[in-house]
Amino acid sequence: MQWEKGEAINNRSVHFSPTEISLNIDKDYHLSIISKTALPDNGVIYLCKDDKSNPVTVMLFDNIKMYLYNKTKRFMINFNPAAIMASAD
Repeated sequence: MQWEKGEAINNRSVHFSPTEISLNIDKDYHLSIISKTALPDNGVIYLCKDDKSNPVTVMLFDNIKMYLYNKTKRFMINFNPAAIMASAD
């Protein structure tokens, strides 16, 4: 599957916990984290299951960019560094 033409979407938020990733892109996603693998340069790959137990892969790079994909959909999400810092306070 090829990446489709990019589409800008209004501000969205992603919340990570030790066991779950919750986000809203084209709809709400609540992903249960099955495994987590650290990559060089502050990267992480999460293997997850969605609400219907379908596999979903999430790749996070240095808290700046995230790729999320399953069998039929692929998303690339760029984070706003200022919003990340504000939520960490």
